[in-house]
Amino acid sequence: MDTLHSLMERTRECFGVHLCVHDVSGVTYERKSLSLPYLMLQHGCSYCSVVKRCGREPRCIQQKQLVMWKLRRNGMEPFFGVCYMGVCEYILPVHQNGRLLAVIFASAVTHEEAAQSREKMLRARDRLPPAMRASLESGYADFAQESTVSSEMLRYFAELAREWILRAGVGLPGGEAGDPYAVESVREGKAHGGTVRAMLGYIEASLPGEITLEDISSAFFMSEGHLCRLFRREMGISIMAYVKRQRMLMAARLLCDSGESVSAIARRVGVGDANYFCRAFKQEMGFTPSEYRTRKLNTRIQGQNES
Repeated sequence: MDTLHSLMERTRECFGVHLCVHDVSGVTYERKSLSLPYLMLQHGCSYCSVVKRCGREPRCIQQKQLVMWKLRRNGMEPFFGVCYMGVCEYILPVHQNGRLLAVIFASAVTHEEAAQSREKMLRARDRLPPAMRASLESGYADFAQESTVSSEMLRYFAELAREWILRAGVGLPGGEAGDPYAVESVREGKAHGGTVRAMLGYIEASLPGEITLEDISSAFFMSEGHLCRLFRREMGISIMAYVKRQRMLMAARLLCDSGESVSAIARRVGVGDANYFCRAFKQEMGFTPSEYRTRKLNTRIQGQNES
């Protein structure tokens, strides 16, 4: 095993523990040995995928934001918890030279919390439409069968991943007095830095739900002002304008590739007001959603006829 990716794959395959690295500093982009596929930077286990297909992705995003808020409140100390869908997790911050690099989520069903885990899943299942309930329960059963471990095993593999990151991260700048990257600043609720590339991944994963500056600043431990200045300096656009653009680009793909209604697509990209969605889409793409879909469909048909 010569990369963090291979360590995380073996941990899942051999022990049923799923590791996720929430990169708040860009370290997984700066070190080749720490590079990870998208799903390992988010919650991508088989059960979480079932949960998201059942339409619970916005709630999952809120859950992650709650975890980051709790880390800030408890002085950046690691902790165990059980999410609203019944996944048991050990949450472990990774800092080096006084700088917060990432937060590791080690997930499974633990022997100690198995009853609470199943109870939470059943409560969540009962809130779903009847057609989705069997799929969720089946997904959880498979997950629990493959991934039931002790809480100490979750801690062990989270700490193993942390040590891997720290070894590869040697040489990163340390915190200095007044440095917004410093862990002490995070504990005091001050600004904390992160790379724009890591923020772009977070935004992409969060598009189906509500995204606010407060949410992003909490997830990356930096003030809203610092967040906006950093993002605009590197991207040449405000962060909320970027979020709006990405929502419309995602909607454009769905208009071309699915037969869903315009209002359904608006909800899928995190816009609850269909009228606002139509106005925003036309501002960004130059056509209303219906016009855009018709033009793309006609272009596709014309291309098929010519071939």
